[in-house]
Amino acid sequence: MANIGTESVKILKHGSINRETNENGTHEGLNKTNSLEEFYAGNGILVTGTTGFLGKGLLEKLICMCPRIAATFILIRPKTNKTIEQRFKKLIDDPIYDSIKAKNTALFNRVYPVNGDVSLPDLGLSREDRSMLSEKVNIVFHAAATVRFNEPLHVAVNVNTKGTDRIIELWNELKHPISFVHVSTAFSNANLHEIGEKVYT
Repeated sequence: MANIGTESVKILKHGSINRETNENGTHEGLNKTNSLEEFYAGNGILVTGTTGFLGKGLLEKLICMCPRIAATFILIRPKTNKTIEQRFKKLIDDPIYDSIKAKNTALFNRVYPVNGDVSLPDLGLSREDRSMLSEKVNIVFHAAATVRFNEPLHVAVNVNTKGTDRIIELWNELKHPISFVHVSTAFSNANLHEIGEKVYT
């Protein structure tokens, strides 16, 4: 994963975000963050790829470890015989979320499915949803991709390359951006036997 846009912010009590600039004109504030939970508190998150293996784990971790997230929006594309609401219900019925349900089901009340598709122009978002995301989202996790080895090249490029570009376009429209995290490929470090939790060159 690569963090390509981190900006320090000050989270106010009412949940709005205010960029804090020091005398040198640079942003400061992230160094005051004592924990991941504190960093995410009060922020709006957008996650793509939540119906996939990695996305499910990421969403579970965000809900479980960061209960003060203001809202988590998950981009879900409708399928032929399933609405995004049906796909969302199936998603949270996954056993990975059982421990959260046992402790506090109310945490799911801050998770909102959004009708969208990274393979479509403008992510297939309605004007209203795009405007809402630009206002409420601060942090983006982009994990949507096709992982089929035999995918036609034009499909893979449209989803994995152009899809990422479309997400970045949305990121550039955010009113209060903090961080963009892109999950690229499972094979970036295929030559290593063990992969550590760090950024590799």
